[in-house]
Amino acid sequence: MSRSQAAAMERARSQRLASEVPWPLPLRGLLDQAKTSEMSGAMSPVLENWQSNGMALQMRDGFQVKSDESAQQRIPFEIGNDPQYINIFPNRVECADHSYFRTFPADVSYASISSNIVFADGTGPVMRYDGESFYTANFSTDTGKSVNTFNGVFSHHDRIYLWDDQELAFYYGDIGAVMGPVVRFPLDRLGNVTGKVTAITSMTINAAHGMNDILVILTSTGMMILYEGLDPGDVNDWRLLGRVKVAAPVSKFAIASFGSDLWFLTTRGIVSARDSLAKGALALTTSVGKPISDLLLEDVKTSKALRGWQMHPREDGSQFLINVPILDGFKQYVLDVDAQAWSTSNYPASWWHDLNGDTDFTHQDGRNCTLSEGGDIDEDVTATFYTSWIRLPRHSEISYLIPTIIGQGEMSISITVLTDHDQTEGDIIQATQTVNMKPDNPGNQVALNEVIGVNAAGRVFQARFVVTGRNVSFESLLAGLV
Repeated sequence: MSRSQAAAMERARSQRLASEVPWPLPLRGLLDQAKTSEMSGAMSPVLENWQSNGMALQMRDGFQVKSDESAQQRIPFEIGNDPQYINIFPNRVECADHSYFRTFPADVSYASISSNIVFADGTGPVMRYDGESFYTANFSTDTGKSVNTFNGVFSHHDRIYLWDDQELAFYYGDIGAVMGPVVRFPLDRLGNVTGKVTAITSMTINAAHGMNDILVILTSTGMMILYEGLDPGDVNDWRLLGRVKVAAPVSKFAIASFGSDLWFLTTRGIVSARDSLAKGALALTTSVGKPISDLLLEDVKTSKALRGWQMHPREDGSQFLINVPILDGFKQYVLDVDAQAWSTSNYPASWWHDLNGDTDFTHQDGRNCTLSEGGDIDEDVTATFYTSWIRLPRHSEISYLIPTIIGQGEMSISITVLTDHDQTEGDIIQATQTVNMKPDNPGNQVALNEVIGVNAAGRVFQARFVVTGRNVSFESLLAGLV
């Protein structure tokens, strides 16, 4: 009998003796502590380009290139019957057949008011676009301050708010005005408020003026100031609602509404405005954000100075994305809203934006891309997940695995089972095997639901899967225990 025949017979004997048990998939998402801890199999230390729907792991959406034109930022213009992007280039701004030439940075702030998009960047005059042409907005301050220094703009109750991130004040205009005088509102009058204005936004609560009537101001030192009312110039219609010390915001773009709450990314993690009002600094961080808190804080520590931080809820409400700039590109933390599960993804996205129901992004090379489900995407996706470490009550052997993986078109699956927290890279390579699958007809569905012999012996185990393909779903995983 040859060695290969003997080995095959031994594998067959082990499989007959093995009892098949479910190996939990990480359907509760990413958890940094699962890297070393032996805990619930429902959490994963690495979950890249997978998303949990609560029942299975689904490979993240792919993307298609909508336009090869290279822009550094895109602003949705959805006023009227023909939604289009305002494209920001280093030397001009364009929309449809309209353009305006001057220097622009890649982090233009914008707001919609009175059928106009008003945008400010701190390198030139405040601009506006009405679907017909670009104009300088011709605002003038009551202090003589140059409007060219404004690099933030927000619309609240049909009133424009402008600010300069080097000043502890904001400027407000008349109702519906897209030009004309703006009046300075100093914030240092509050006494113990410090820093400069980083961002201004709004928060939805049920108060005297109905929904969405709270103006939220964040300063560079982590002060959150809230005002209620319609007119900052009317003491009878403008009231300080609260001021709370939280943590310094990372970027004016890393702020977004989440349901009826407002989330913003700080140097201490994701902060909930609603929780902060109730608990102050004790609200750090939100309970939803805790599974990725340590990972996110490490990214903030190493990449805070880089451009590209952004929070972006997808327009259909299914996901909440945090865009993170890294030294060689970008990555994302993605929350599946229904499953309340985090994962990471590696879209090459420098800026996220929605238009006409689609979730799009500006590629790091400037092209405009749109997320696309199914196999009709421009390139394959490689998705990786590690199970958490599991400890068995006695020394055991995992004789084989039976994964159920369904994909569209060609698919490659790399499988590794580790039996020691301290296994070397060489051990990992030796324990890895790859299965390649190809449908009879290109684009047809393929499925892996076969016995994969592993013969891994020990008391602690971790399985690792790297799958390359399109529209892949990881349905279940069984382990044959001896």
